[in-house]
Amino acid sequence: RERRAAAPGAPACGMALFYSDLAKGVANLLDDDYFYTQKLKITSKTQNNVVWTSEGELSPKGALGKLGAAYRHASGLSLDKLQVKTDGRVHAEASLRMDPNVRLFVSAEDGRQEPGKPLHSHGRVGVDASHPASLSAGTAEMDMVNGPTMRVSLLKGLPWMGLFLGGEVSYNTHLEERDQRPEISDIGFGASYRSREWQASVSTSDKMGAIGVSYLHHVMPTLSVGALFKYKLHEDSQHLTVGCAYQADDITTVKAKFSTNALLSMSMRQRVSKLVTLTLCAEVDSQEWAADSHRFGISVALCD
Repeated sequence: RERRAAAPGAPACGMALFYSDLAKGVANLLDDDYFYTQKLKITSKTQNNVVWTSEGELSPKGALGKLGAAYRHASGLSLDKLQVKTDGRVHAEASLRMDPNVRLFVSAEDGRQEPGKPLHSHGRVGVDASHPASLSAGTAEMDMVNGPTMRVSLLKGLPWMGLFLGGEVSYNTHLEERDQRPEISDIGFGASYRSREWQASVSTSDKMGAIGVSYLHHVMPTLSVGALFKYKLHEDSQHLTVGCAYQADDITTVKAKFSTNALLSMSMRQRVSKLVTLTLCAEVDSQEWAADSHRFGISVALCD
């Protein structure tokens, strides 16, 4: 009996696709290299494999500085991020690779909380696990600070069809708030189809109250186009963003995107030299060309 071949878009053996990756390609296309501040980033690596990163950012809200470090040991233990910010926040992430398909991780952030701003503090512990042969992957984590809240996500691939099906659920115990009862804080399901040239996905969130549809097409090796549509059922609001990325040469990438709120954005990233990368970005309101709401961003990254 002839064996059916895997779909062209199925990941190769050893490459895991998690539920959070369903629309990651489109998100990278439409979000990466788009910013509207002035940044200077310096990255250096020491002889003992410690990567130091210092970053300064200037925006209309003020100046922000970050100092971070990362380290990866041959045993599988990694300090993925240890970052201190000038606004008084401290962020740390670490992981332990038990084997190629199982990873334990912890993440925490705390520090000064400004009045009126959303709470960003968290303390998460979790595990990622995958089975590349069956194209199955899952994540389970618990936020010990907020709730505590448990989150579980699963994704299963059907290689003969090029389909991936999965879901995610979050459960808030509300142990810190005695006047509230435990509840399912969020639940969603998603599906994705992938081929060599294009991929599409649809997912739900906000307790099935929001739908997201994404599409990414690699027209040619140097040109990709994508679209992301979000629809909130309870608010009857729609938002569509369409964008493209063109790699002009080995050192230059140009991007553009347009959304239904009439905002037109463009960016250009160029590797000026082996150590310097320059990124320029601009956003204009196509409905009000004479307005002063247009934004501009510039970033200089130095890496040895």
